[in-house]
Amino acid sequence: MANKVRSATLKVVAGLAAVIVLAVSVIMLTLTAARLDVATVDVGALPPASPPADMSISALPTGTYETPAIFAFRGGSWNDTRHFASTAVLVHHPKGNLLIDTGFAKNIDARLKLIPWIQRSPHSKGVPAVDQLASGGIHPGALAGVIPTHAHWDHVSGLDDLRGVPVMVNAQGKRWIDTNAKGTEVINSLRGVNYKPYDFEGRRYLGFPRNHDVG
Repeated sequence: MANKVRSATLKVVAGLAAVIVLAVSVIMLTLTAARLDVATVDVGALPPASPPADMSISALPTGTYETPAIFAFRGGSWNDTRHFASTAVLVHHPKGNLLIDTGFAKNIDARLKLIPWIQRSPHSKGVPAVDQLASGGIHPGALAGVIPTHAHWDHVSGLDDLRGVPVMVNAQGKRWIDTNAKGTEVINSLRGVNYKPYDFEGRRYLGFPRNHDVG
């Protein structure tokens, strides 16, 4: 009887070990480097540019963070630390000022607690975009809008300081936000976000099939 129990136990342990090995192998496979094939795109000649004399573009660095390369790109190493800057970009234009991304919010520590612990990165806080705008005499209410490049925490947490400002997203981006998928924790924690949808309705531009003119 004892031998049968021992045999059954060994089979269970062996089965669990096999499952663990298989799971680890699958995870490691998803983290190994993979070739990214990039198609050649003919962008054509650059279109003539005639910006207004008082138009300007300013970088508003709001902080930095670091993360193991394994979380930054496929094939990255645990031992390779990558450093990133979280920066908002102000487009000052006579027709209206736009902010591309927002960087870190004033309460970035609280926002970081919303994402999975394994993704929380050591970070260094700078001056929030809203305070840099104020230093330049720009009230948040004077912004024509904010355009997030995407909805990850390091690009949108500063929306918490810019409540009421239109947040311009296309249909695909809004659908992703509405899924409440991993990566949308911070933007979905914000209440009363003033979403302003837009679409790429214009002609081809620099290799892209469509464009949208926010002006």
